[in-house]
Amino acid sequence: MIRAVLASVLLLATFLLSPSASAQLNDPCSCNAGLVPEVLKFTSNTQVQLAFLQQIDQKQFEEIKKGGSASGNYLGIISGSANYNEFQQKRNELFSKTSFNLSVEESQSLLFSTVKTDAWGQCKKQCIQSQTGFNCDISEATSAVVAASCSWRPEGHAGKRTVSIVANAKALQSQEIEPNTMRSWQIARDPKTDLLLTFTLTPGSSAPPLRLAAVPIILPAPPKPVQLGYCVGKGGQDGVNLWGPLGETCNGIPAWGPYLTSGQPQPSQVCSCIGHGGFEGVRLWGPQGDACGGIPAWGTYSEQCAPTPTLAMCGCIGKGNILDGHVLWGPKDAACGGMPNNVWGKYASYCVAPK
Repeated sequence: MIRAVLASVLLLATFLLSPSASAQLNDPCSCNAGLVPEVLKFTSNTQVQLAFLQQIDQKQFEEIKKGGSASGNYLGIISGSANYNEFQQKRNELFSKTSFNLSVEESQSLLFSTVKTDAWGQCKKQCIQSQTGFNCDISEATSAVVAASCSWRPEGHAGKRTVSIVANAKALQSQEIEPNTMRSWQIARDPKTDLLLTFTLTPGSSAPPLRLAAVPIILPAPPKPVQLGYCVGKGGQDGVNLWGPLGETCNGIPAWGPYLTSGQPQPSQVCSCIGHGGFEGVRLWGPQGDACGGIPAWGTYSEQCAPTPTLAMCGCIGKGNILDGHVLWGPKDAACGGMPNNVWGKYASYCVAPK
């Protein structure tokens, strides 16, 4: 027993020190391909889909193509590729476009600890049991627990043996194993560090060591700025360009239609200006540098600028002049229409925040 544990520790040390040691988890039965339905559920978490694409080998690719289950989202590059070489090219282009840089090992760890893996775990166990000799693999890998399973299918007659596992240089409880059976271990995991496992059959041989990479920390994507659109006023506001959140009703009047895209890139800042004519003294908001109200004689939106990436746009109800009852838009909590002493209140209703 002690000799077997020492052998496992020495094997682990050799594995750690060897620059050519394989860290990637093997998938001889293409069990990972069966995760497609679970991965497709993560429509808002693009990192999970990209991680799945990263770990796909040729055998998985062919299995997924045969099943025809990968379509839409990023996984569409699988069904859209005629062969594995084309898929690799499209995958590299996608990773460059999305700045995805996780390794295969990190991608596997993120994937297994994020998606539902019940069916995957059963596939892994069946795969372990189907192979001859002494074989071990991971059959569960949440962020808190890893399950390792070993099977022993000797060729010819053999008696009972003992399986020893070392996890990060710590010996786990050994288990006896009969020929043509399987044993499993539940191993507590620190998701912030790699988990290194060695397996020894006594008397007998050792299975290849396995390493499950630490679960990578994925920072949330920055919120998308509020998209601005414009509309053109009518009646007493005829010809004046008015700005507000894309898709909202122009000045709150359904007959005027919605704020539509201008076809120009979204501005990095929203600024204000002072209107004239029927808008005399009213502070309007729009893209930095654009003509105030779309009328060059009024100057440009250049005052009290606010960055759009973090800007929440809210509405308020105009009063007194031709804007009476109209919904005006501006930065949250700013004075409605720029009126002194907040006589029109503040931009505090119908708020649209970065998403």
